[in-house]
Amino acid sequence: MNENLFKAIINKNLYQIFFFDCPASIPTQFFRHCWIVYSKKGEITRKETLPMKNRKNSNYMYTDVLLPARGIRCFLPLKKPKWESRLIAQLKGNENSLAKKIIDFVEKSEENYPYANKFCFLGPNCNTYVQWVLDNFQEYEEIRQIKLPWNAVGKGYKIRK
Repeated sequence: MNENLFKAIINKNLYQIFFFDCPASIPTQFFRHCWIVYSKKGEITRKETLPMKNRKNSNYMYTDVLLPARGIRCFLPLKKPKWESRLIAQLKGNENSLAKKIIDFVEKSEENYPYANKFCFLGPNCNTYVQWVLDNFQEYEEIRQIKLPWNAVGKGYKIRK
């Protein structure tokens, strides 16, 4: 999704949450990389996990490392070019809405996500993180309808006991 198109759907009077994906970096571009973007009445934040440790917080969680709707790098070592992103789903609402509840949850995810300090190709990974957020709201019909792509490897990752 083009950044200008994304900006056009932002409503500064609502809470909005967006679920995006794009191809993974080459040579695994057949698979998908998913992330979350949210807007708190026009204040936009992007949250995701990436395969390299974040120097700022020493885990794999990243905030605003890329523009909200921009896909990740096609080739890991090169800063450009980037993949085109795709909007999977979006929710919006007011102060008491499901969108606001999910945003509050995502804002605390760095301290609550059980795999913040682990990243692996098959999982846990970026798709595990997005699916974890969705799994925490399965009591809502609109969340149960959101499906990550079949080739979002890691979305089904479960902790082994």
